[in-house]
Amino acid sequence: MLLEMLQNVLNANINVGDVSFNLTEVEYHKRIHEFEFDFPVGLFQPAELENLSGENIAINVKDRFNLEGMMNGKIDMLFECKGKYFVLDWKSTFLGDSLDDYSVPALDVAMNENNYHLQYLIYTLASKKYLQSRLPDFNYERDFGGVLYLFIRGIRKGNSNGIFNCKPSLDQIDLLDRMFSQKSMVQPGSFVNGELSVI
Repeated sequence: MLLEMLQNVLNANINVGDVSFNLTEVEYHKRIHEFEFDFPVGLFQPAELENLSGENIAINVKDRFNLEGMMNGKIDMLFECKGKYFVLDWKSTFLGDSLDDYSVPALDVAMNENNYHLQYLIYTLASKKYLQSRLPDFNYERDFGGVLYLFIRGIRKGNSNGIFNCKPSLDQIDLLDRMFSQKSMVQPGSFVNGELSVI
């Protein structure tokens, strides 16, 4: 069963924009597993993050206290394929017993219920910062392919079940960057964790 799941995941067709591939095409030297990032965050009000919500995207933030410090997180995989860079996050979340529970509409619901949209926006910003620091001519619109959330329980070869993908707009990422780049008043010991305090 595990081997079958692995084969399904590796050979599933992934279509993001005008790029189509499967994971067997991702070369070893063009991927970073468990990509850890950190960047400074100036004083901001977490409720502002809800301004990133849009059509079919609901972002909810419970923490109402001002935060500042260092944003830290770990991306399952950052990789390049066919000239584009992608963020990949594995999800073992159980959504139901039927493959229909992993259909595109069902994944849209799961993404909102678990606040995964906020997670991938932060991951995208972190990846953009990293790529800009390593590639002087990096252009987000041209070079960034998008975000993949692979719900492995629902992935099958030959269909799109279990695969959520999108490319956040540059406006969204720039807005998030501005929120995090306000004047910092960091005190020793202050810390913001990208997976616990914000998401």
